[in-house]
Amino acid sequence: MFPSAAAATYVAATDVPVARYLANQLPAQGLPPLGSRYNCTGQKIGRGSIGDVVLATDRQDGTKAAIKVVSLANGGLRPDSESASRREIEALTAVSHSNIVSLFGVFYSPTRVPGADDPSRPAPLLCLALELIADSTPLSGLIRHGGSQPALASSVLLQISGALAHLHSRSFVHRDVWSENILIDSDGRAVLVDFGCSASSLPTAFVDAHAKLNVPYMSPEACRRERQQAGDDCWALGCVLTEVVTGVFLADAMGCNTIPVHHRPTVLQNSLVNTYVLGDEGIGDTASELLCLGASNRLSMQELCKRMAVPYTARNRKKPGTLNPKSQKFMDKMSELSGGRSPQRQQGSGFGTLFAGCNGQAATPSSSSSSTMASAVDFMGWGIGSPSVGSPVVIETRQKRHSLPDQRSSAITDLTAGTRVNYMARTHAGEYKAYIMSKVAGRNAVKIKVEGGEEKVVEEADLWRIRVPADRSSAKSPP
Repeated sequence: MFPSAAAATYVAATDVPVARYLANQLPAQGLPPLGSRYNCTGQKIGRGSIGDVVLATDRQDGTKAAIKVVSLANGGLRPDSESASRREIEALTAVSHSNIVSLFGVFYSPTRVPGADDPSRPAPLLCLALELIADSTPLSGLIRHGGSQPALASSVLLQISGALAHLHSRSFVHRDVWSENILIDSDGRAVLVDFGCSASSLPTAFVDAHAKLNVPYMSPEACRRERQQAGDDCWALGCVLTEVVTGVFLADAMGCNTIPVHHRPTVLQNSLVNTYVLGDEGIGDTASELLCLGASNRLSMQELCKRMAVPYTARNRKKPGTLNPKSQKFMDKMSELSGGRSPQRQQGSGFGTLFAGCNGQAATPSSSSSSTMASAVDFMGWGIGSPSVGSPVVIETRQKRHSLPDQRSSAITDLTAGTRVNYMARTHAGEYKAYIMSKVAGRNAVKIKVEGGEEKVVEEADLWRIRVPADRSSAKSPP
């Protein structure tokens, strides 16, 4: 435990104005003014679905902090932004853990904060002073640039499972566990951030069935709009675990961000297979138990922490290039079911390219290979199958919106400089207006500029994230 983090959270938890604000006994305007404690530098260091994050300095001791700025105006981008912030404050004042971002205090600003210049999020503002995770990188960035990293997966699993176990013991669930919300600092410390979707898991708590959750990582229970529960976080952590081990995002494997991964059983099965082969027995077993379709059989964070306290005897003791016994058992079964052909592990394998037949070509799971893999998975006792018929998924309008056949860009050559496009976030089914800046020299990629000033490089494999408006007349060069 980091003493400074614990002390900071304790201060926020015992802050009388914050307590009164959460109890609806004090309006946001009654909170301390942001300028009385922090001096904002004008540097924006992050942007979320409900607010910008700017850098600030504590006027008393010079400590750096991250100020999350949330608009309270009725005409703001997200009408529910204050309720989301309340949930975040409630959860963070209830916990104190070195792998959970600390809350220093809650403040109010009647005017714009330097650096938070988004016109769609006007003043007045609710300001959360949060611990600055210095020299950190989102786990998503490490996955994107580092590929398969089983050792990193073990480190993240150990730290984040402890954070979630602590959160769950306080009767809260995070509900937005994914690689963008896990920061890794220069010392390897993993920190869970962004508690805007968090909620109480008490039986008497409000059932928040309509929250804007992260669609690809939604648990089967969340898709059925059941009461929020710890198992939702366990499922999401299982998804993250497979992504770090395989180096492939689930949304990229599915080619969309509007479907929960358990509604694509072949992708989920391939993810688990690759996790066993690229990782080890300990990681593979953990992933399969976290991604159990039945919540009652899913591995809890408390159980996972106890398990990781005992060294896994076979962990990291394989000879390079060999398969662990459980993975070899799976491969033998695959060979039996495919008529005697022995699938071979491919270098740099990922989703759909793990197995190859006698001709050496990568085998993409199709109708026949999917049934073979499903049989092998059932043989391994992973308990993964097709989702139950009729399970409602809270994405109807988003699916409809993205169903236009002429919206998807088919090749890099289709995109010319100045074309206006819609850029899809990897998760949350969010879209942002953007335009094509240029093609990237020497790479099959394009550079785009998202409305608000952020520039991104989109590789050809991620073209599903770029959509040209159906009304081509709006696809003109920016002013």
